[in-house]
Amino acid sequence: MQNSKSKIIIDARFVGSGSALGRYSEQLLINLLPLSDDFEIRSILHQAYKKDIPAILKKNNPIWVGIDHYSIAEQTKLLWILKKEKADLIHYTHFNAPIFSPRPFVMTMHDLTISRFRDKNQTFIERAAYNFLLKQVAKKADHFIAISNATKKDLEKFLNVNKNKVSVIYEGIENKFRPEKPEIISKFKQAYKIDFPYVMYAGQWRPHKNLINLFEAFAILKKEYHIPEKLVLFGKLDSRYPEIPAKIKELNLEKEIILLGFIPDDLLPAAYSGANLYVIPSLAEGFGFPPLEAAACGTPVASSLISCMPEVLGEAAVFFDPYDPRDIAVKINSALTNQKLREVLIERGFNRVKRYNWEKTAEETLRVYENILQN
Repeated sequence: MQNSKSKIIIDARFVGSGSALGRYSEQLLINLLPLSDDFEIRSILHQAYKKDIPAILKKNNPIWVGIDHYSIAEQTKLLWILKKEKADLIHYTHFNAPIFSPRPFVMTMHDLTISRFRDKNQTFIERAAYNFLLKQVAKKADHFIAISNATKKDLEKFLNVNKNKVSVIYEGIENKFRPEKPEIISKFKQAYKIDFPYVMYAGQWRPHKNLINLFEAFAILKKEYHIPEKLVLFGKLDSRYPEIPAKIKELNLEKEIILLGFIPDDLLPAAYSGANLYVIPSLAEGFGFPPLEAAACGTPVASSLISCMPEVLGEAAVFFDPYDPRDIAVKINSALTNQKLREVLIERGFNRVKRYNWEKTAEETLRVYENILQN
C-alpha cells in the first residue's frame, strides 16, 4: 500500500431511500468505516434522504448532493464532483455511473432483471438509455462486485464481462431480524388489522415478481386445500400494474389476498415473525433479502427454484416451480401443514442466515479495493 492514505469515494445516494439498494450501501459503509485504517473513505449521500440516514454516516464528512439517480445531472454534475475529488478509487453501489467516470472504479451489480425481462412501463427510450449506459460502464469498470453467482453469470451472459473481473460478495442480514416477542407481534397485527393467520410476501409488483402465478396458486389453496391463511402483500401499491388488483378480483379473492402497502423497515421483524409462511415466487433476484430475513425471524420459507434462490437459501426452504401454480400450491400447503417439515425449515433457516453478515461483506469488499489499488 501507499504511505499516504488512498482516497475512496463511494456513491451511496440510495442510503435512506428505504430500498434494498439503500440498505446495501448503508450497511456496507457502516461496516467499512471501522476497517478503513489505510483508506480515507468519503461517501456521496442524497440530501433528500437526510433525515433517514444514520448519524454515523452523517458525521463521516460525506459529500451531500441533490443529484437523482438515472438523471442527466448524474452524467454531468456528479461527474464534475468526482473529477474535483480526485479519488484513487470510486465505488458505484449500483450500475448508474457517469459514462465518463474517472478510473479506476468498481461497480456493484445487484441483478440484471431489466436485461432479462421487458417491463411494459419502460419506454423504448428508457430501455435504450439503460442498455447504452450499462454497456458503456461495463466496458470501463475495473472490477465488478456481484451479490450472487446468479448475478455473476448474468454479467457474463448479457454484458460479456470476463469472469476474472467479477468478485461474488454476498450481502448480510442485520441483527434486528430475529424472532419478535409475542406482545410486539400482537401490537403489529392490531395496527394493521390482521386478525387472521397469514402467508406473507413483501416486495414490488413488477412482472418478474410472478405475483399472478402466486394468486393462481392461492386460489387452488383456498378451493382445494381450504387453508385458513390469507395472503398478505406488503409493498408499495403501484398503479402502474393494474393487473395485480384485477387478477385478485378475477379470482374472487378480494377477501383472501390483502394489499397492505408499504411497511417501514422497523416493523418488518414483527411482520415476518407473525406470518405462518413467507413465500417468494420471483422469476429472478440478485440476492433476495426478504426470505432470509423471514428465516432469521423463525418463519418457514417457500421459494421458487430458479435464479439465485437455491444458491442463497440452500436447504432452508421448500422449493417450487414458479411457472406452475399447482406446484406452488402443493409446496405452500406442505410448508403450512407438515409440522415436522416446518420445524426442519425453521432450524435450517436459523443456520443458513449465519452465513450472511455485513462485517464479512465489508471485509471482502475492502480486499477488492486493495487489489485494484495495488494492481
